[in-house]
Amino acid sequence: FPFMGNGLAPPSSELFDAHYSRHEDRSDLWWRNMLENPSLVQLDHRVLATTTFCAVHALWAYARWNPTAKRLLGASARSGVALVLGLVWVQVTLGVSTLLYLVPTPLAAAHQAGALALLSGMLVLGSRVWVPKRAMRLLRLRMSTAGSKGMGVGGARGPGAVLNARNGGVERVVA
Repeated sequence: FPFMGNGLAPPSSELFDAHYSRHEDRSDLWWRNMLENPSLVQLDHRVLATTTFCAVHALWAYARWNPTAKRLLGASARSGVALVLGLVWVQVTLGVSTLLYLVPTPLAAAHQAGALALLSGMLVLGSRVWVPKRAMRLLRLRMSTAGSKGMGVGGARGPGAVLNARNGGVERVVA
């Protein structure tokens, strides 16, 4: 690592090998090599890993130093970004170690488990920052009515008024 043969990518003679084609006209040469050729699969894996690593670091930098992101992200979202950053470092460390030690089964299994952990961490982060459109519409409605006269408890219009989640409006409840 980081070399594949004598360069950062395997030799071009290994990338698209006719050996992996099953049709005489070689119409499946491209996709079969992408999925079955070990050299090309490893190159694809490295490109995806590098892209993921850079994207997670860009997300972390954006969340840490962008004033708007710092203001809008809650503590749970910021800790989710830190979790994903740590998981991506663990995953890269496991992947490189797996290659350097010539793919021992325990390290390869740990790398697979790390992929599952990273995916889970991204899903957790996504759940912490995603706001459904309906909830955002209700929040905007509530914010727009907060300044009007006759506010009741909870920010709805008048005493006994509540937000109606079904149509995003305000309805009056008589107690």
